[in-house]
Amino acid sequence: MIEEGKEQIYKAALAGLLHDIGKFGQRAGEVGTYGKKDHPAVGDRFVSQHVPGKWRGALAPVGWHHGDPDTRRLPDLLPVRIVALADRLSAGERDQQEKEDRPQQMISIFSRIGLNGDTRNQRLSYLPLAGLELEKDALFPRPEADPSEKRIKRYQALWNDFCREADTIGESNTDLESYLESILHLLRRYTWAIPSAYYYAQPDVSLYEHLHTTAALSACFAKQWTDEAAHAVDSLLDAISGKSTDDWPDQPKVAGLLAGDISGIQSFIYGIHNPKKATAVLRARSFYIQMLSEAAARFILRRLDLPITNALYIGGGGFTLIVPPLEEEQVADLAREINRTLLRAHGGELYLGLGYVPMAPRDFGRGGVSRVYEKLSTKLDSKKALRFSELSTEELTHLFTPQGGEYEEICSICGREAQPGDLKGETEGEGETLRWCPSCVAFRGLGHKLRRANYLRISDVEPSLLGEGIHTWEDVFQAFGLAFAVGTNPPEPPSDARRSG
Repeated sequence: MIEEGKEQIYKAALAGLLHDIGKFGQRAGEVGTYGKKDHPAVGDRFVSQHVPGKWRGALAPVGWHHGDPDTRRLPDLLPVRIVALADRLSAGERDQQEKEDRPQQMISIFSRIGLNGDTRNQRLSYLPLAGLELEKDALFPRPEADPSEKRIKRYQALWNDFCREADTIGESNTDLESYLESILHLLRRYTWAIPSAYYYAQPDVSLYEHLHTTAALSACFAKQWTDEAAHAVDSLLDAISGKSTDDWPDQPKVAGLLAGDISGIQSFIYGIHNPKKATAVLRARSFYIQMLSEAAARFILRRLDLPITNALYIGGGGFTLIVPPLEEEQVADLAREINRTLLRAHGGELYLGLGYVPMAPRDFGRGGVSRVYEKLSTKLDSKKALRFSELSTEELTHLFTPQGGEYEEICSICGREAQPGDLKGETEGEGETLRWCPSCVAFRGLGHKLRRANYLRISDVEPSLLGEGIHTWEDVFQAFGLAFAVGTNPPEPPSDARRSG
């Protein structure tokens, strides 16, 4: 059961995630309550028909985030005003242009690529209106947009499938946290190639990305501002309404980007001392790095009482999160907790650099986000240049103390030292004996499962501290409060699991 304060944050995220869902239905020919055709009304009807009743009360922002249709005034409800603010900031990077009846299809990013940066002769290409699948017809852009009649039929088919699956999710998810994450993934599948806007902007930002960032900002604002601080939201709305993003204020700081980047990946994955029977270990180590990024990101979000919507990106050994304003010491504390675990598990091979840059309203305007990312990259580089510097003197002393002892032996696969009783000996051809440490044995087992895996299960479990000795990949994930399982037949969740997906 989510605590009351945390539940309000998650409800704000759900409202932000669905605030513009009416645009999807609108393009499929749907109408709202009383026959209204504006997208807030269409979205409000979706909520009334496809969202479980116990959460509908939190979704007033879906129908009211643009205010009263006649007066454009926002109702005196803090959740509505929070989503309205998040929506405006999320759309700030959008390049406003003259009104034009552009195709309601996403322009591919490849349309912006030119030889030596010259895009004068660029030709527009469009992403197909299809759900996200590993199929050529769903992923590859096309030189022409669909004609109007065909486009409407594609929107209708997508909308019908989306609504049907939304009903299934509502029936199968009994807690808000699981429901929110399921809806996030469902939206990615169906709205990744649907433009957020096209009348006043180039259709090059997907509806999914706009919904995603609006949900993340809504969660940040709900965590910062309660009813007693509603004036702060109103002041910010007044400061940005009807103004060019260049005139948005540079104070106060309303959110921030927190990015993590794991260093030492290449040497960790490929640092195998004996190639015999190591193929499965290599496969598993690569997967482990990906899941380690996921585990670290989710660990931070739980520490900050934020939902998974606040993870903008996880992959490639790193992640980017939208978080409320943080102090540098808070960032250092998070890095310290994570790297303490990595040091115990891997002896200094892997390190997570953590960088943070605060954001004011102006940073969400044209060019602002790019400048924030540049600052973030610089911060991450400086953190990785001083690996483990956030740890205590005692922990650093342990890091640089020569390891090994009179009775220790070497794992034949990874080269780490271990007590003889911890090593598993296996005899190869010509009498050669390979000694496997517990970590490599666990990686090998995971690698074999990955060959034919058709599911990945992530469960929340109670975190546990790592002690001395060699640890398996399961031990490391449990230290971060997660359990991962892969295979061909989904197992039951761990007995101490709090949530799974």
